[in-house]
Order: sequence, then structure tokens, then C-alpha cells
Amino acid sequence: MKTGKEDRLTLSDLKRLSLDELKALAKKVDAELEARAFADSMEAQVRLFMRRRDG
Repeated sequence: MKTGKEDRLTLSDLKRLSLDELKALAKKVDAELEARAFADSMEAQVRLFMRRRDG
């Protein structure tokens, strides 16, 4: 089971990355945040739909 700690970088790890590597990492972080926001939005919409359907 993954705990989420497998993908964590330390400050020393970040300091060793090149500018291009940091930019690529920033893009991955942005994509992950966007995906999570979308999932949260979908979950909220499903909850609202279920409430309206049951109410």
C-alpha cells in the first residue's frame, strides 16, 4: 500500500534539480492539482445529485 511518502522530495533533493527539471516538476504538480480539483468537483456534483434524487 502506498502512503504518499514515496514521491516526496526533500529540500536537498530540490536544490539538486536543474531549472528544466524544476519546471517539469512544476508542470506535474499543476496537473496533479488540476486532477484533484476536478475529482473534488465531480464528487460534490454527485453528492448534490444524490441529495436531490433522494429528497
